[in-house]
Amino acid sequence: GIEGRVISEGRGHVCMLLCSPKSLRNTAMSGEQWTSEQLTDTSNFQAWLNELKEHNKDVDMGNTGHCDPPGPGSPFSSPNPEGAQDEPMATATWMPGEMFPLISGRLSFTAHESDQHTLQEIRNNPGFYFCSTDLQERYFPLCADFGPVNLGIVTQFCDYLHQRMTDPRLANRHIVYYFASSPDAVSNSSFLLSTYLMLEHGFAPEQAVELFSQISHIPIVPFRDATYHRSTFPITVLDCLHGLKKAVELGWFSLDEFDLDEYFELDDPKTGDMHRIGPKFIAFRGPDDKEPDPEEGLHHPAHFVGRFNQLGVSTVVRLNEPTTYNRDHFEHAGIRHVDLFYQDCTTPSDEIL
Repeated sequence: GIEGRVISEGRGHVCMLLCSPKSLRNTAMSGEQWTSEQLTDTSNFQAWLNELKEHNKDVDMGNTGHCDPPGPGSPFSSPNPEGAQDEPMATATWMPGEMFPLISGRLSFTAHESDQHTLQEIRNNPGFYFCSTDLQERYFPLCADFGPVNLGIVTQFCDYLHQRMTDPRLANRHIVYYFASSPDAVSNSSFLLSTYLMLEHGFAPEQAVELFSQISHIPIVPFRDATYHRSTFPITVLDCLHGLKKAVELGWFSLDEFDLDEYFELDDPKTGDMHRIGPKFIAFRGPDDKEPDPEEGLHHPAHFVGRFNQLGVSTVVRLNEPTTYNRDHFEHAGIRHVDLFYQDCTTPSDEIL
């Protein structure tokens, strides 16, 4: 089974660290198990916990729980090759607490404004299974940016919903994923839910996004660059889905083969804040040989040499100032070095491109 440990609390939900090997996909879920010692002392949170235990104690154990994609006649059915829906869903109006369907009869989403709001919705809808995580909130901004969350989070989120959608105890329950009602949370949550529909149920990017875009006044905002300047090139959820779909088609990304352990190890600033952009490119935070501070993720160039050799890196392209470190640290290790400096918070010149 999966061992659950509470790692953070907030906004009416408990966030669990699911301890597992590379992928959670083939591991049977033993169910959420909670103790009062794992929770905060706040009465609100303990009340929510007790309510949720009462709400979920009668989950049905009698079915196989296999989660099939919705049938061809459903407005949420898997897309045709053109990605169009045969029967578009009627336009709805956004309102926190309102439940909006994603997969007919099985999965919906909603937004709550507070812990008390969550408690009230659970009381008002005893036939629904409410669940949430903090995954849509795990983006660490540098400036005015707020998302989207990374591929590690996408993989964890898809595993999270996959487990609930295939749990035999929830076979006869309608699952409702809830999140905070702020534009940042709604935008990242809509991205994550859309990735789940696309990667797990074969939805086309356009079809997944349409389930959100046809809700009038839903506070989904475009993602932006990591600056405080006016955003001049917004990135939509649909843009992100097209990029992810392309990565899947090229064989660059697969839910079943994605190595979460390696991803988060490389992502850790103490390791080097590195990310695979594609088979031939790795992005990493620039080193510093003047004032390295490993605790803050600022490493000496020598720190990267061994890992770069493991990853097959042959060339380092420096985009920041040449004064940050001596390129000899890489070149003496047999790694080619190229400088293509341009000012931070700007776009590179045509010459650099």
